[in-house]
Amino acid sequence: MPGWDDGSWGYHGDDGKSFCSGDYHHYGPLFSTGDTIGCCLNFKNNTVFYTKNGISLGIAFRNLKGTLYPCVGLRSQGGSIEVNFGSRNLNLQTTSNDMDDELLKTQWIKAFHMCINTTKIYTLKDLENSLEIKQDTAALKFQGKFNFIMGIYEDAAVDLTKLINIEPNNKFALRYRGEAYYQWKDIRKQLLI
Repeated sequence: MPGWDDGSWGYHGDDGKSFCSGDYHHYGPLFSTGDTIGCCLNFKNNTVFYTKNGISLGIAFRNLKGTLYPCVGLRSQGGSIEVNFGSRNLNLQTTSNDMDDELLKTQWIKAFHMCINTTKIYTLKDLENSLEIKQDTAALKFQGKFNFIMGIYEDAAVDLTKLINIEPNNKFALRYRGEAYYQWKDIRKQLLI
């Protein structure tokens, strides 16, 4: 199974653990028949995150090295899968709890695909200009979520702190800012090793 052997990694549906070269960590929810699992590689940050039914589960692996080969492991007899190795857009969900404006949701998805389907490096300013976003609460929520998903945790924490300064009880900002600080601290610790 992916992740059990040296040089491989994977997310297992039977126990929700992420495996890398035989080592494992508790990662996400269980999955089974009917679920759609996405494995998203961010080559800019050398990270991997998974999605379950379009919802990001957060970063699973960091510091990718070497040549990568996609594979899927099945232990179910008679099981079948459908794969997409980048030929179709990723179906990433946004919910009304995460973003209030339907137009902003559409723009966010387009911007996300613009950033992952190209070798050009986009800055947040490029993204703001392309979306014509004003610095209000919806924009801060969008920017914070976008940076969080893309693994740019320092910027996510800054945006979400600005949102908390405007709306001190914003549950979304409080939750994701804490996670962004945790991930950012973890990355900094790894860089110092």
